Amino acid sequence: MSLVGTWENEFGSIMRIEHVKEDGTFTATYSSHTGATGVYRVMGIADPDPVGGSQTVAFAVSWHSVEGKPDPSWHWVSGFAGQLQTIDGQEILSTTYLLQKNTEPQDNWGSTIVATAKFVKQR
Repeated sequence: MSLVGTWENEFGSIMRIEHVKEDGTFTATYSSHTGATGVYRVMGIADPDPVGGSQTVAFAVSWHSVEGKPDPSWHWVSGFAGQLQTIDGQEILSTTYLLQKNTEPQDNWGSTIVATAKFVKQR
């Protein structure tokens, strides 16, 4: 298993990881066409010494497009946490994420979305 590669989730979003350091840290790009549209920065960390066929992974996305196309998502961030596993011969990164939107204090109750996303490594 390796995090290095191109990953696509069920929403058609693409994450590209080109290098993972020995300590498990990595940077990547995330391309989305749902909600926020553009290319975004990713910072992450993975268990540098996985055991038992699973590798724990966490990463954050800043929804401020590196392409410079302003949209409402410029004030959002997301944190993903999950496991990289091989399932039926496919490398799959199953995650739960929090999407945090910028809101006024009186609207804080609706500013966080909790959901899941499954990324499949593209060959």
